[in-house]
Amino acid sequence: MALTQIKSTLLAPQAVGWVHIATVTASDSATVVLEDGGSPDCVAAFDGTYNEVMIKLSNIQGANDDVTFNGTLEIGGSYLDTGYEYHVAKASSAGGATYGGQASTDDSSLQLTRNTGSTTGEHFNMTIYISSPDATDNSKTLYWIGGCWSKSADSQIIQGVGSHNTQTVLTGITFSYSSGNIASGIFSIYGLTQG
Repeated sequence: MALTQIKSTLLAPQAVGWVHIATVTASDSATVVLEDGGSPDCVAAFDGTYNEVMIKLSNIQGANDDVTFNGTLEIGGSYLDTGYEYHVAKASSAGGATYGGQASTDDSSLQLTRNTGSTTGEHFNMTIYISSPDATDNSKTLYWIGGCWSKSADSQIIQGVGSHNTQTVLTGITFSYSSGNIASGIFSIYGLTQG
């Protein structure tokens, strides 16, 4: 019986699904910055390598109680401090499933969530989605969903949408609290190419 050698010409498998770009771990940080040319460099998230961007915020806790957590966009290489529109809704497990929300048509940043707590166990988790960050023919729109154990010691669901009406390339995002530092948390950014 003769043995036959088979040569494979298969290419290495290509990455599919969400591809990790960078992670930042906050520890008593005034801000967390994810941007093109930053440290870590998140250029792949914003240069058109990916059609979709996802940012995972895990176990985020502020140094101060009852504060707002915000996002500020870097568009065309500059951080903008006016013109943000958003709507955020929260549903609480306390008091018979209460609902609340906040909205703005011209704010200095995107309000991602509010009433966060700073004591042991109070934190939030969130996933933010951004489509076509490199496009120059659409407003920069983000949408997010998450959950928290709030300053009121109850579980809450968070969902929101926000935008800036500027048709220029999105090049980064900075996260911060309205007062005090980000005591702890993990910020990871991923990209997805639609086939």
